Amino acid sequence: MHYSWIKEDLKLPPTDFDSPTNSAITENPLELFSNFVDEEVIELILNQSNKYAQQKNRKAKKEKQEVNAFIGVLILRGYMQVPRRRMFWEREKDCHNVMITEAITRDRFEYLFSNLHVCDNQQLDKFAKLRPLFTLLNKKFMENSSLEEMHSVDEGMVPYYARHSCKQYIRGKPMRYGYKLWAGSTRLGYLN
Repeated sequence: MHYSWIKEDLKLPPTDFDSPTNSAITENPLELFSNFVDEEVIELILNQSNKYAQQKNRKAKKEKQEVNAFIGVLILRGYMQVPRRRMFWEREKDCHNVMITEAITRDRFEYLFSNLHVCDNQQLDKFAKLRPLFTLLNKKFMENSSLEEMHSVDEGMVPYYARHSCKQYIRGKPMRYGYKLWAGSTRLGYLN
């Protein structure tokens, strides 16, 4: 049997990976974010936070617009870091942020921050307070992930320095103390 070599690429049959069914990467950042933090997640936060405030005999009721503004401030805090979160509402030019002060007042933000809950306090285990949010977000990640052949799975550390029985210590990591989460990402940087 004699083989002869040809200088050209192999012709492969098309696969499902060649044309993804949902292209989440091509959406703008707000549309991509709203795929995960949609009305269902906002309702979960709103209902459980109101229930917690009621259990603590606190009067004021939260609304969807306030929860959206609260999440927006938390995201913006990741980009613009100040020593204390109350500094965004101060009048000094180096830390005052007009976008934040127009979206929500400082006292209302602090109230929402102190009452933020995503589960009922009556059902408790190690991750009971975050389990409904984790379950909902995992479902959203699976619904909105792009269909690709190449995936990378790796661990990521969420820094946490207080006491908790699920906290881990991993020597040699830049963040040695915290929660270890497993994450998959595609070649275009989509994290699920």
